[in-house]
Amino acid sequence: MSNNEYGTGKSLSPEAIDKKAREPEKREIVLLKAVYKLLSKQERSSYVLDMLSTMVTYDGAQCDGACLLDDIRDFLEDL
Repeated sequence: MSNNEYGTGKSLSPEAIDKKAREPEKREIVLLKAVYKLLSKQERSSYVLDMLSTMVTYDGAQCDGACLLDDIRDFLEDL
């Protein structure tokens, strides 16, 4: 990953990068990464996958797409 902060052209100092690495990841980022992993499995497959039963790892546990959908629903309801 580069020092560029999300394509803004701003560079982060090594201290700022280290601080960001220690911060807990925001919930929306965790869920978005899990969705990305799930969709990447479909992209690599030559078969149509059942996304609700396909397993993905996040929060240190294996969850299926249905569990991920529930977590996203709960997150959005809490907003």
